[in-house]
Amino acid sequence: MPLESTGQVAPDAAEQLDALRTLHKEGRLAGEFPRVRGLLSGLGPEQLGTAGRLLARLDPDEVRRAHPAVPVVTVAVTGHGTLAELVPALAAELGRHGVALEARPSAFDSYVFDLAEPGSDLYAGDPDVTLCVLDPRIVLDELPARWGVEDLGGVLAAKLALLERLVATHGATARGPLVLNTLPLPREVTAQLVDHRSRAAAAALWH
Repeated sequence: MPLESTGQVAPDAAEQLDALRTLHKEGRLAGEFPRVRGLLSGLGPEQLGTAGRLLARLDPDEVRRAHPAVPVVTVAVTGHGTLAELVPALAAELGRHGVALEARPSAFDSYVFDLAEPGSDLYAGDPDVTLCVLDPRIVLDELPARWGVEDLGGVLAAKLALLERLVATHGATARGPLVLNTLPLPREVTAQLVDHRSRAAAAALWH
């Protein structure tokens, strides 16, 4: 689309992404971080994923030194599940708002220790926000080979009690909020149960 004031053509999304790649390749991304917000505008989901992977490699301390006024959010990431793509996604979404990310990911499946132990590295890092990303395997992996609705209810109750304790410890220890995701009901659960009443009961317990 022509720009009425200059007659120039606005860069398309591919050119914006190429510009971001160039800044990263030349080591100028931190120094020119205020440009990131504009470069991310208009990018599609796939392009944002690429941009996020570039931004996730950025040293937040370099951004702080170059631009003290740019907000940097420290996010602790823990949980049980696929976390590898979460940090780039966070970097991209924050970058769209002109905010830099300082991510502190934990080891896989360390969420119980991270959140239950006040002396853990997670709390020592004093994050602005803590994300705990869980998947249905935290329930399914504890079910016996042959299980019924009562078994499912017992595991769910135990996990809920554990999470309530972790949330309480976090609330008493950390200054920032704790964000947990909801767990979708996997088809594996309903497929295991043959009658409608059991499936309905399992769905009610899960939700």
